[in-house]
Amino acid sequence: MRVWIAIWTGSGILARRIGMWLAGGVTHRLILIVVAALFARGLPYTTAIACTCALLWIITAIALGLAADVAPAPAAATTARAATDETEQEGQEEEPAPEPEPHPSETLSLEITAHHLRALLQETGGVHLTALSGRLTEALPGTSWTTAQTRSLLVRVGIRVRDGVRVPGVGGREGVHRDDIPPAPSPAPE
Repeated sequence: MRVWIAIWTGSGILARRIGMWLAGGVTHRLILIVVAALFARGLPYTTAIACTCALLWIITAIALGLAADVAPAPAAATTARAATDETEQEGQEEEPAPEPEPHPSETLSLEITAHHLRALLQETGGVHLTALSGRLTEALPGTSWTTAQTRSLLVRVGIRVRDGVRVPGVGGREGVHRDDIPPAPSPAPE
């Protein structure tokens, strides 16, 4: 399996390098390739040349793919650079960067989510994710909701998302069916 991945990776590297070489002088280099191909086509051992070129491509691709697999990852190089920067700046203390606030899709409760779903619910059908995303964007100023964030919120709080939910006048799309929306809490007896 590793050899096939190396061939794939190495072929990508070779194709990029050939593309960069062609970009240096497209017209002249393309003419050179066409002339060489036409010359090789006229030789009696064209098949041997083509097979040899294919074999050399595969060997080179494997070598480049395995070398790319062994090369240090950019994150490791960045970590090594950061470690040397820290040793150079031992006397200077930096304030930690403030962590960004989590998106509300990570913090909203089931009750609030169910409230918004019930507000959008019509007499029949359910609620589409796009409609719920729009409602949450309006209800929570300063945040923008995508359908992916809305879907992750629903999955996190345990509300089922279905593929073909119908809403009157709109049709079937991804959303929450009315049977999957938690009922409103009953008022407490006095």
